[in-house]
Amino acid sequence: MDYYKKQLKKNIAPPPRDISAGDKKDKLLVDIHSKNSFKAKKYSVSFHNIPTESNLVIDFNIESSFRSAGIFLGKERNNNSMLCKIYRIKGKHSYSEYIMEIAPKVDSILMVALGIMFMDKYEDFKSSNRKVRYNYH
Repeated sequence: MDYYKKQLKKNIAPPPRDISAGDKKDKLLVDIHSKNSFKAKKYSVSFHNIPTESNLVIDFNIESSFRSAGIFLGKERNNNSMLCKIYRIKGKHSYSEYIMEIAPKVDSILMVALGIMFMDKYEDFKSSNRKVRYNYH
């Protein structure tokens, strides 16, 4: 019964993720929260832009089949600028390969970190959807 409660919690409200500078948690760099959506996996990513000394919020939307993801400055539905697009393609020997298109003058380290999160979410999705096969003799 505990397994089902854990799975339910994992699917309904995943915990927020934080990225901090160094070993201490006192200097928060990036704060990631999931948003409720039935169509896709959606996240709100807030961070402090050091060069402009401003706080920014970007939308990170992952397609439900994990084929692609988009990262937008602000809300996607407001036709804001796309900062990064990530594609998953089938590679050799059934491994997944990823292509990232990053807009000019965008912090590529943050985009790659979010890309790793996308790959991690796909691996979780893939492993949870594997079918258990029973052999009866």
